[in-house]
Amino acid sequence: MFFDDFLQHDDNINLQSYVGIDKFLSLYSDYLKIEYFQNNLVVRKNEI
Repeated sequence: MFFDDFLQHDDNINLQSYVGIDKFLSLYSDYLKIEYFQNNLVVRKNEI
């Protein structure tokens, strides 16, 4: 799964995209592996 502009902040909106992405990652962290993290974020489903 690819998230673009993960760290982008916009003062003109109340809810930033990284807040939702961070919540998603915390809920599913046991099932995901972070492959790449900069301004973009790439996660992969863990192999079982």
